[in-house]
Amino acid sequence: MKSEDKKQDQAPSRRNSLYELLANINKNELNRVSVMLNGKAEIVGREDQRFDFFNGLHLNNPKIEESQVKNYIECEHNALVVIKIDTCKVTDTDNNVSQYERSDE
Repeated sequence: MKSEDKKQDQAPSRRNSLYELLANINKNELNRVSVMLNGKAEIVGREDQRFDFFNGLHLNNPKIEESQVKNYIECEHNALVVIKIDTCKVTDTDNNVSQYERSDE
């Protein structure tokens, strides 16, 4: 086995959490449930105090791949978007519906 193959086998699988959430919903639940998320998205400007906080969370997240950091976090031409999910509706194949709402508490 080549040393490059060993590195690829040992490399941890890392993804960002929103990607994981959406991928898991699609892969694991596609045949059993439908999920509808409703909310608001806000672009956070670089001058906003929250920008450094959220940017720092992403930079310090070990699950984010180095290529993602360079392309999406460190790039000055990209925007930081905060998504606030207000409601979630889950419907299963038996037509059972569960509704979840965000609490401001």
